[in-house]
Amino acid sequence: MQVELIEAIVLRTLAAAVLGAAIGMQRELVHRPAGLRTHMLVSLAACAFAEAVYGLQSDRIIAGVATGVGFLGAGAIVRQGLTASGLTTAASIWVAAAVGVCAGVGTPAALLAAIVVTVATVIALGIADWRVAAFVRAEHRLQVIVRFDVSETTAEAVREQLAKHFAKVRFVSCIAFERTGERLVSSVSYDLGVRGDRELWERLAALGKSPGVMGIDVA
Repeated sequence: MQVELIEAIVLRTLAAAVLGAAIGMQRELVHRPAGLRTHMLVSLAACAFAEAVYGLQSDRIIAGVATGVGFLGAGAIVRQGLTASGLTTAASIWVAAAVGVCAGVGTPAALLAAIVVTVATVIALGIADWRVAAFVRAEHRLQVIVRFDVSETTAEAVREQLAKHFAKVRFVSCIAFERTGERLVSSVSYDLGVRGDRELWERLAALGKSPGVMGIDVA
């Protein structure tokens, strides 16, 4: 009986390690801060807590694990201005802990749930990372300098015209004012988010025909 109990504990612990490592490996492959070792250790720790109270009232232990992992996940989140990074890493750590608890409980249903959750998580994270990487590769930044007659149009009107052709348009700065004959010409720099170059020049040419626009230079 004692041997069977030890074997069951070893198998549950190995299952937690393997399942946690599966999640961690996916994060390691996409070069995230929390990788193989972190997820494996989180899953093992959660499994150990679940095994320690096996057969007893375990809701408090599980609540403690959830609280501890919450603090650990919060440490992976970094706020940069109005945006935050590391949310997916924090979520994957949370899932690794849940997988460890499921493996530590030891019932076939819990272990099956852990396997299903792990597989679903790895697939979902892989798809999400692939789509984000594809989006980043497809979009690049381009800076253009637009010269226009201030008596016929404004910097804001030019920005609105650019916004019709480009997804992201940001006003950078007003570079210079110059007088050409009786015209007062302003040169303004804009930062554009460009996805593909196929229609870039056609779009810029269309902007060049707008009232008051005298020329466009790509920085």
